[in-house]
Formats: sequence, structure tokens, C-alpha cells
Amino acid sequence: MKIGTTTMLLCAVAAGGLVVAAHAASAHGTMGGDRRIERMADRLDLDGTQLESVRAIVDAHRAEQRALRDQLREGRAQIRALSTEGDETGELEALAEAQGDRMAELIVLKARMRSEIAAVLTDEQREAFAEMGERGRHGRGHRR
Repeated sequence: MKIGTTTMLLCAVAAGGLVVAAHAASAHGTMGGDRRIERMADRLDLDGTQLESVRAIVDAHRAEQRALRDQLREGRAQIRALSTEGDETGELEALAEAQGDRMAELIVLKARMRSEIAAVLTDEQREAFAEMGERGRHGRGHRR
């Protein structure tokens, strides 16, 4: 049963890592994030004040988001190393749990950012913003 649990944890961490890596690749750095903000501004027809507010929200959370992505990347590397070397100490489970915690932090951060962005939108824009989020979550497997 221990092998089954470890295997399940590895699969979950690998899947989570792929999601984060795909997101990081699509929004990595300032240029990708700026393009996303510009697309959002076009789709939601943001005025200048709203656009600046959205940029400020994204900028305020950028360092924290980057740090979490870096921690997730490092954790994946540690898990890969342990899974090829063998895990005699049970360290793999602890690393997998830490990865889950970091992933949860990233999910909460993104939800907080969406909430802050939604607060500067009109009701109509908020509805469109919610639809954009739903399309994005359901369409990820079909991108690239």
C-alpha cells in the first residue's frame, strides 16, 4: 500500500507541475503578463483607470507568484531526484505534501487576484470576466 500511496502522490505532483509549468510558460515574465492584460482589457472594454488598476493588482502579486512557481519547480526537481535514487527515508511523501501546500497557496493567490480584479469591474464586465475564467479552466487541456 505504501508504494501505491507514493505512486499516487508522484502522479498528483507531476500533474500539478504540468499545469503550473503550462501557466508559467504562457504568462512568464512581463511581456506574457502584459499581453494577457491587454487581451483582457480588449475583451472587457476596460477604461484607462480600470486598466491601470488591473496592472497594479498583477504587479502587486507578481513577486509572490514568481516565488511560488520557483518553489514548485525546485520541489519537482527534488521529487524527480528522489524517485530515481530511491526513497528509503519517506522523504518523498514530505516533499509531495509540501508541493501540495505550495500549489494550494498558488491557487489561493490566483483566486485573490481574480477577486481584486473583479472589484474594479462593472457588473457586465464581471460577468464576462467570470466567463473568461471558465473558458480558460475548461479549455486548458486543448491549448498547445
